[in-house]
Amino acid sequence: MDTAFAWADEPGEPGQRTAAPRADGAFEVWADNWDTVSLFWSVRRCWRLRPMGGVMGFDWAQVRSKMELKRFDAERMEREAARLELMENAIMEVLG
Repeated sequence: MDTAFAWADEPGEPGQRTAAPRADGAFEVWADNWDTVSLFWSVRRCWRLRPMGGVMGFDWAQVRSKMELKRFDAERMEREAARLELMENAIMEVLG
């Protein structure tokens, strides 16, 4: 894992949660999100690109292959795919 992420022991109150980087530039990751963020980091280059440029979304065949290499069972694959899809949707909103 890259040093861009750091473990967050306490997520804080819902109104106080923030995605702002820490002073050292790292982002905190709550314990219940750590596995998904770790998976996202391992598939961060698995994007489908449009022929004329731009991102279409994840290449889910590559994402599935990564999960199989990590020996995820079917239940974990389904759970992590749903969580990655939320991240993908948020990223696609930013990228337009």
